[in-house]
Amino acid sequence: MTQQLVILDACVFVAAALKHDGVSAKVLYFCEESADIVVLWSQKLAYELHEDFYANADLAPLIRPETKVGIFTRLENIATLVEDVKLDEPLPLSHDRDDDYLVALAHRHNATLITLDRKLIE
Repeated sequence: MTQQLVILDACVFVAAALKHDGVSAKVLYFCEESADIVVLWSQKLAYELHEDFYANADLAPLIRPETKVGIFTRLENIATLVEDVKLDEPLPLSHDRDDDYLVALAHRHNATLITLDRKLIE
């Protein structure tokens, strides 16, 4: 069977950290357990997740410190680091320019982008 490349948006990790038995946590677990799935991540995605976990005034207090460390450890264990895509295109790739890097990354690697962000889903 061919391996499936996936990119998990930062919001998936945040949701998994907030609700350990929720759908996002199950997606993360499935990615960890499946030999057929390769999770890709980039420095920009890691930065976005770090900002959500530590700098976001609304989210940071809701997530226990050990959960934050655990999510990053899991990510490092299951994910393959890839280079961020340089965005030189004048037209937006998504409804939110801040998420264009995710769309470009998924496109470059022919990967499935898994997100909870309605702006990316539309």
